Amino acid sequence: MEKYAVKVMDKEKLVKSGNVENAYREKQVLVNLDHPFVINCKYFFMDKSRVYLATPYVSGGDLYHYIMWSGQVPNEEIARFYSAQIVLALEYLHGLHVIHRDLKPENLMVDDRGYLKLIDFGYCSVFKGSSYTICGTRQYMAPEMLTGKGYGRSVDYWSLGVLVYELNCFELPFDDEDHVALAGSIMTGKFSFKRQFSGELKDLLTHLLDVNPQTRYGCREDAAYPIKQHPWFSHVDFMRLYKKNLVPPSIPTKRSYPHKRFGQSLSEAGSDKYFKEFENF
Repeated sequence: MEKYAVKVMDKEKLVKSGNVENAYREKQVLVNLDHPFVINCKYFFMDKSRVYLATPYVSGGDLYHYIMWSGQVPNEEIARFYSAQIVLALEYLHGLHVIHRDLKPENLMVDDRGYLKLIDFGYCSVFKGSSYTICGTRQYMAPEMLTGKGYGRSVDYWSLGVLVYELNCFELPFDDEDHVALAGSIMTGKFSFKRQFSGELKDLLTHLLDVNPQTRYGCREDAAYPIKQHPWFSHVDFMRLYKKNLVPPSIPTKRSYPHKRFGQSLSEAGSDKYFKEFENF
């Protein structure tokens, strides 16, 4: 029997927080996705008080807990395996003019074969020009997002750089409890390499964590091509990876991670207070 994860959104909270449009956009994007490393929406429905998005259940837990809190030691080979999948996922999304805007380990799930699924499109945007909304997770935000001057897919490739760094040492390149200090570090782009980083990894990070979105890898006309051709990925067969014909570094053990069960029943009683706001959902 196929299992599903259900995202539940309260209509009243969406209306009062001004996030109705985000919910519409998330649903519209998810139902049209079809990629081995990106989640999609199989079913969507609503009752009088909530909206529901059902996506395939991914059993291995999120990457943050799977790799960083499982006793594993940072390893470039393992980091490369996961990073390459994220590159393919972003390449696919950007080809559809979709920016994720919240790329981080917690939004990457590990399936039962050891491959990734990018999830949570709550902050996604369909770009036709520049976006100006500041959103996502602070430590992964790109400099151009913080300035409010407008941005495009460049912000996802900055987040990719942060994630590649993190997967290789289990630390963030930019991290400060003081939000002003954190923003300052990100805008200057100053970070330090770990001693164990290879020269190829350092070079890739330099191009991804480039404060200038015009020269950052992934942001030019050739998109993800220079990333996939970079020496750090030279031993990755992207076609075999796309087909899931490579051997993952590890496979989740059965019932290794706790999962939440949703026990609410559908709400049918009473009137639909927000019928107008969700009539086209």
